[in-house]
Amino acid sequence: MNPFQIPGPIPAAVQAEIRQHLQAAFALLKDYNIELSAADRKDLGRTGLGPESLPFATTARLLMEKHPDILPRSITTDDITTYGQRLDTVIVCQSIKADTMAIYAIANNLDIAAGSGLMGTARTAYNYGQQDKGRTPGVEPLVGEMSERYKQEKDDDDQTPPKA
Repeated sequence: MNPFQIPGPIPAAVQAEIRQHLQAAFALLKDYNIELSAADRKDLGRTGLGPESLPFATTARLLMEKHPDILPRSITTDDITTYGQRLDTVIVCQSIKADTMAIYAIANNLDIAAGSGLMGTARTAYNYGQQDKGRTPGVEPLVGEMSERYKQEKDDDDQTPPKA
């Protein structure tokens, strides 16, 4: 059995409120979306700024703003301005990502804990349903439905229904 006390199911009102907040957040961020391919993410990520580099980049911003005279001509005033704007964007995005990951972690942990052992119990029920061989009214159609669903999910693997 599952050793965790599962605090669910999550009530419909809570689900609706969570969805509403997530949809509102998505709507707010939609205008800032940049479509990147996997290759773009890989290439840009090589020169990107991670959380561990943030203090260095923040200090570099101060250096550029306070002492632009020591910089090479290749770094323009516009470069310094956009550097600050881009750094601010990174800081905000990292904060949003941290909040999003915290929400994901809660949902993921609950999903894993609640789902733990369910398939084993489902297989046991299925096997006992098969063994019933139509003696109990209503069992055979359910076992047939389970068999068809499993077949559809595993059609490519050419497997038989699960055994407990």
